[in-house]
Amino acid sequence: METRYIKLTVASPLSIGCDEVYEPTGFVVDEENRELISFEPHDFLGMLDDHALRQFSTICARGNIESLLELMQFMRRHREHARGERCEVSPEFIDHYNQVLNLPKNRRTIQQNLNSFQIGRTAFNPHTNLPVIPGSSIKGAIRTAVLNLRNNGRKSPSFRGNQGRELQEHLLSYRFREMSTDPFRLVKVSDFVPAGEYRRRILYAVNLKKRPSDKDSKGPPQILEVIEPGAVFVGTITVAAPPPRSTIRKPITWDELAGAMKSFFSTENRRENRDLAAIRAPELKLAAGGRTIPFRVGRHSGAECVTVNGHRSIRVSPPRERKNPKFKDHATTLWLASATKKPSRTAGLSAFGWVGLDEINPEEYAEDRKKARRMEQERLTEISDRAERERLEAAERAREEAERAAEEERRKEEARKAAQQAEANKAAWEEMPELDRYLACIRNNAMARECAPGDAADPLQNIWAKLDSFAGEELRQMAQAFKERFEADGKWQVKKKKKKQFEKV
Repeated sequence: METRYIKLTVASPLSIGCDEVYEPTGFVVDEENRELISFEPHDFLGMLDDHALRQFSTICARGNIESLLELMQFMRRHREHARGERCEVSPEFIDHYNQVLNLPKNRRTIQQNLNSFQIGRTAFNPHTNLPVIPGSSIKGAIRTAVLNLRNNGRKSPSFRGNQGRELQEHLLSYRFREMSTDPFRLVKVSDFVPAGEYRRRILYAVNLKKRPSDKDSKGPPQILEVIEPGAVFVGTITVAAPPPRSTIRKPITWDELAGAMKSFFSTENRRENRDLAAIRAPELKLAAGGRTIPFRVGRHSGAECVTVNGHRSIRVSPPRERKNPKFKDHATTLWLASATKKPSRTAGLSAFGWVGLDEINPEEYAEDRKKARRMEQERLTEISDRAERERLEAAERAREEAERAAEEERRKEEARKAAQQAEANKAAWEEMPELDRYLACIRNNAMARECAPGDAADPLQNIWAKLDSFAGEELRQMAQAFKERFEADGKWQVKKKKKKQFEKV
């Protein structure tokens, strides 16, 4: 058994398909920092207050395509609560995002635009959200390289029916329904993990014709998350020897694997560079000239890089043209990474999926694995800390909400008691004798201010003239009340110059 320690250095935007997309209700865009923030909807909702949650529930209850757009708008309004992974985006993507959010409320228009706004994620570890290059993707690319090496460009024998399966059975000398005879079952490829800093970015995949033409290609642009060039991933490739009495007829060795990868991907890199030069796009020269082996993996690796030379039958007509489809031994278009949906120049475009493959010694691999484990631990700690912060913030918000609710209930209770007291005071006021009401107003007591505010505020204007209607003890009580009022208002010790007030005193 041979185990080789491998380092992959990303040389062009890399996106590994994983059947995952950034859900419209699971991200917002930080326009100021040009970043997409993805988050767990459950965590996001936990940060909202009761009013916002009721709004969210109302939108969800509609259950139509228009409500999905409303949810995206809702998420943007509350983007300050978005806590999660960040990924760089281009100004063009931000414009695209805003265009989608401002779509007219037309079911068909919204459906079409949301379908084209799906963002394909690159493969990632679901526990840490760190990117990963699955071993299955690498093994598939190696298999293609070995098949090309063993076929060596031959076009015969030809195969009909399930050509791909029959071709593999022929070149690998195994029976498709008996996996124990497949020599690749002895090739084990680990998942490759990042061993250092990396950058993720949202880009467009645009489809261009290989030969300049006045007609656009038929492939609509796609939106993909990619790993930017410069990132390093490490893993292992193990090639085991066939066990005794093995049914494997043509076993695979490391030397064959290395030779196949170097020959096949170097050739494909040179071929693609010629195609790129034809449309004046930047070339990516990775032809093997030293230890580094060119290698290609992931989305949009090109039809030639996933098929066997000599037996290629690549469909070149659009999928919707079902009658009389056209096939060739080469693709007629290229998928390239772009910051914009419709690039006006090819100078800023780049091919997808190229990496440099290097064999490293066990000591270097061990050091890189330490870096990878440290990154994983730091990410787990970061996720844990973020969850704890969110839990504490949610608890604090719940406490504040409870205090606000209790205060509101207290105010309501006080208002209810005040209203009851006011009703009781009003009833008591109505039952009071007229003299007692006048005396209360003159003395400006609380009940008078509540039930007869005008008379209590200015008894001279409203009650003084009624003195003549009283006599005896009642008149004495009225006079005594006015005296007390004059004293309270500083109008009792008055000089003769103030004739009217002096007369009243």
